Amino acid sequence: MSREVKSLDKFLRIVGFSLYLSFIIFFFFLFFKGLKFSATTFIFSTIYFILIFIALAISKNLHFNVLLSRKQLKHTLFNSYYPLSRFKSFSIVSWLSIAFLLIMAIIYLYFNMPLHAIILMIIAGFTFIYVHKHNIVLHVLNQGIAFDYGEIIALLRWDEIKKISIQGNHVTVELKEKKIKRKSYVEHVDEFRKVVRKFGF
Repeated sequence: MSREVKSLDKFLRIVGFSLYLSFIIFFFFLFFKGLKFSATTFIFSTIYFILIFIALAISKNLHFNVLLSRKQLKHTLFNSYYPLSRFKSFSIVSWLSIAFLLIMAIIYLYFNMPLHAIILMIIAGFTFIYVHKHNIVLHVLNQGIAFDYGEIIALLRWDEIKKISIQGNHVTVELKEKKIKRKSYVEHVDEFRKVVRKFGF
């Protein structure tokens, strides 16, 4: 949990994610405004995101998970696989994003800019695959609940979990010291409930 993640690690994650978001903005403006404007926007947006994430961390609205390696998932007590499209909000946002990207691609083709159109179509395809086809995996371990996003496996330890709520197939994990809730989808709810009861939930 946050107290077990070193300050340097937290800062590196904030900077890394800020750079990632700023690169997206950079390439977006590069299509419309040119290199100089895009580079300036990249610098200011990076600083902006870093400050925002630091403020969220201080105000307990940002949680830094302990990250696990795949080797640490050998002895799991329960596993559940689900695409992000199981959540209506993700599904709706993804379809709107895909539609916007494809419309922009058509506009670029109309103005004879095939490279720009291809890039947008690739992004649209990636968005569709990640939200509707790619599975997030929920693992229940002796250490806590882990969320496997593919490259990153984030752990919520039992001693940092305040409450686990189950409505239908949707599970909400609420943290003790943070104003944060993590939601997931579980196929076999009764089996999940039996496992987490062993840890007091």
